[in-house]
Amino acid sequence: MEKLNIKFLENAVTIKKADSFFKKFAGFMLKRRPDYAILFENCSRVHTFFMRFNLDILFLDSKGAVAAIKKNVKPWRIVLPVKNAVSILEIPSYLSNYASKYQTENLIIKSNNIADAGNPEKFI
Repeated sequence: MEKLNIKFLENAVTIKKADSFFKKFAGFMLKRRPDYAILFENCSRVHTFFMRFNLDILFLDSKGAVAAIKKNVKPWRIVLPVKNAVSILEIPSYLSNYASKYQTENLIIKSNNIADAGNPEKFI
């Protein structure tokens, strides 16, 4: 998986890109306590079957901007698709206890770069 880094306020989170069928299929299933997030491109649906922890899910539009956020999604759930979402960023909720501070209008993810439209220097 390709690795990217992002900071939410002062907390850095590594993002791994699910770039194969198997990596997209497996995702966080059966993982104990990963210390990273996963970016699923060309994907708009989520399930949390076989997960061992809650997720914060960011739905991204075609420009990489956050279209919607589902916080603290429990295992064994199906999350309905969000209009205009083409990619998904899954973050274990225990890594994003600062999730209430996500800014839907500022966070933008573009291919290999991650930037904040309002404050790019706070990102790695």
